[in-house]
Amino acid sequence: MQVLTFVYRLKPTRAQHGALRRILDDQRHLYNAALQERIDAWRRGVSVGMNDQTKSLTAIRGFDETYGGVPYNLSKWTLKRLDDAMKGFFRRAKTKPGKAGFPRFRPASRWDSFGFHQTGGLRIRDGRLLFSSGVTGGLRLRMHRPLPEGAVIKSAVFTRREGIWQVALSVSVPLAANDDAQPVGIDVGIEHLATSSNGVHHANRRPGDRRARAVRRAQRALARCRRGSKRRRKVAAKLRREQRRLRNDRSTH
Repeated sequence: MQVLTFVYRLKPTRAQHGALRRILDDQRHLYNAALQERIDAWRRGVSVGMNDQTKSLTAIRGFDETYGGVPYNLSKWTLKRLDDAMKGFFRRAKTKPGKAGFPRFRPASRWDSFGFHQTGGLRIRDGRLLFSSGVTGGLRLRMHRPLPEGAVIKSAVFTRREGIWQVALSVSVPLAANDDAQPVGIDVGIEHLATSSNGVHHANRRPGDRRARAVRRAQRALARCRRGSKRRRKVAAKLRREQRRLRNDRSTH
């Protein structure tokens, strides 16, 4: 078996968009509360870890509908995110004292994703992603490519950038055996994106060159805008769209 990740754009309704935003905010509050709990425990000389906080989460779900109404693994994913940040801090503290970078509280501007593992509970039917959550109905996907035959969805990570939602689905796919397959070496270059050992060249699309003019014009327009003006916000949003298209072109080719 091999694990692959497929990223699709979501097309939620207005109600679903609001539900996703509420889940995103609730998980950010959970992250900040869990971080505060660890700080308070450290000041008292007590150690609080991932297991302690997941036990507290189970108790909270019993009386709080905010977290009881979403999958348990969704909130656990958030706690695991904090746990990884703490482990990274302690690891850096051993090698870079004074520059370890303690995890910070997350404002809304620095929290744009949530996710969960739910084997068997995630499924796609008629172009919609179905799972048990605070979102009513299935979420429509822009299925620009189908999932492989026999793929089993293991986890999902939802991300919102500039008002656009997308989901990264990790799927488990059976590994196809081919006794006649021959190994091929790949050399990454500049003139060609890649050249294989059998002499095949893969062209470099150079998306930066193709989109440079649009990005440059948006940057110049932004520089001419007065700070704090309504026009500046519109031009800044246009610049972010052009940069997002460039980023997507580079990451998906």
